[in-house]
Amino acid sequence: MERLTLAELDNSTLSELLEEKLVFFQADKIADSIRLVFWKENEKWQVRCFCLEKDGSITLRSFKTLRWIESIDKHAVVIKKRDFTVEWTNTLIDIDRMVHIIERKYDETECRNNVSEFLKEHIKVQGLLEFNQEQFFQTELGKKLIDTINHFRAEMLTDDPHIERFQAIIDTIFLALKQFYHVDCKVVLRENGYDIVANNIEDLMCKCSNRNERSYNNE
Repeated sequence: MERLTLAELDNSTLSELLEEKLVFFQADKIADSIRLVFWKENEKWQVRCFCLEKDGSITLRSFKTLRWIESIDKHAVVIKKRDFTVEWTNTLIDIDRMVHIIERKYDETECRNNVSEFLKEHIKVQGLLEFNQEQFFQTELGKKLIDTINHFRAEMLTDDPHIERFQAIIDTIFLALKQFYHVDCKVVLRENGYDIVANNIEDLMCKCSNRNERSYNNE
C-alpha cells in the first residue's frame, strides 16, 4: 500500500483542501495514524496525506517526500487529528477553525508542527539516514558490493564453491543498508549486466554493464 498519496489541488482554497481530505480524520481505524502536510507553492496552498506505520514510524518514501516539501517551503506544517478536535474529546472542530489553526501554525516562527521539527524527531527516533546512491558506491562498502556482484555473475554458471560466499557477502551488505538506511535492495541480472534496485522506494540505484559502465538515479 502506498503510504504517501498525492492530494494537490492547484486552484483550491485552504478550506476546499481541508474538505477534500477531512475524510481521513473521520475514518476511525486509521484516523490517529494519518498526517496531513500543508505548504505553499507559488503562493497556493498544497496538501499531501501520509500514514504512519503501526509503530509510529514513517516510511523512507514519506521521509524523502517531506524533505522535498521542506525544500519548497520551510513553513510547511504537519497536522494530526488531535490538532483539529475539541479539547478532551474526539469531536472535530469546524472547517473555519481548522483553517485558522493551519494559518497560525504556518506563521509561527517556532512550531512543533513544522515539517523540519517533525523530520528531526523521526530522524532521532528512527535513526533515519538520507541515502545517496552515487555517494554510497564511492565508499569501500559500495565498491565491495559491486566487486562481489561481478564475481557472483562470473561464477554463477560454474560449480565454483565461492559463489555461496559471494552471495553471503551481498546479503550482508544489503542487510546493512536496510538497517541503517531503511532501504530494501535486490540484484536484477540482465544479459548485458545487472541492476541494483531498492524495492521500497521503487528506485533504480545502479545500472552496471558488462563493460563496467555505471549509471545512477538519485531523484
